[in-house]
Amino acid sequence: MRGTAALIVPPSLGWRGVAARAHQVGCCRGYDRRVVRIARWSGLVAFVLAGCAAVPPASPTVPAGLRPYADVARFLLPGSSSVAFSVHELHSERAAPGATRVARRAFCGSDFEPTQGFGYGRYHGIEVWDFGAGGLRGEQPEGEPAASIGGVLVWHGAEERRPDYVVETWICHVDDRFVVSSHDRDLLERALARTGDVTELLRPFAAVQLLPEDADSVVCLQPRHEDRNRYWVGRPIPTETTVAGICGAPPSLLLFHRQPLPAQFVSFGSAYADSPPVTTSRDGWQVTTMVLRVDATERMLLVQLLSGLDIFI
Repeated sequence: MRGTAALIVPPSLGWRGVAARAHQVGCCRGYDRRVVRIARWSGLVAFVLAGCAAVPPASPTVPAGLRPYADVARFLLPGSSSVAFSVHELHSERAAPGATRVARRAFCGSDFEPTQGFGYGRYHGIEVWDFGAGGLRGEQPEGEPAASIGGVLVWHGAEERRPDYVVETWICHVDDRFVVSSHDRDLLERALARTGDVTELLRPFAAVQLLPEDADSVVCLQPRHEDRNRYWVGRPIPTETTVAGICGAPPSLLLFHRQPLPAQFVSFGSAYADSPPVTTSRDGWQVTTMVLRVDATERMLLVQLLSGLDIFI
């Protein structure tokens, strides 16, 4: 089945990293520990206590809830069809009482591919996790590094899903805080230059300015008409510039669009919603709101699928 909540890991790690990331992020506490052993290469099964460090104020044009992404956004690249920033809960048995247990995720991607088997489909882009200052506790991926890019050690993995389809992953830990990964070595090298800017990344998506101040996660989408004939029925494919934000408690999903929302977005979102969607208008935008009923695992899955990733288990 597609979109199953058990598969919540950075897609660049591939299927071999499923259990490792599920264990670290804590979205799947009951995940079979036998599977965890197969994913040790990533080195990310270590317990992580995260608390996102304070960041300098971003431009006033960036909504308040998204300003903490200023540091992690520096790894992202311009020109992607999908840009996402999201916050996710962590569970760690080593967490101090009352400690903040969240990690921030930044993502940019284009050219999304079907999975060709179990796991996540490849894409052209970058994924970054920010665990806060010292949050990685000196951990590195297991095994020997394959290269050094700008003084940063980089590990490489390859997963053969079929004889003619291999998913490669390049991954590194930066400043004992960030986990940066890509399917493309060249893109990872560009990401490590840290030239991204959260204001510029969000500039093509005017509706971001309408997000509530407590919106701490956003998925910004450009049209992907070419996907219509490549994917499973029901996949939410944007036909115009669309912004999705998550805010409030209980969380609500807000979708900003000009034209009537494609039916796939409504049916897809309704699978995570507590009640039927409601559409209103604001400053020339249609705003479709769904009150969500999601746990930490489902929240991440929702963000990943909205971002354009194809997932199959």
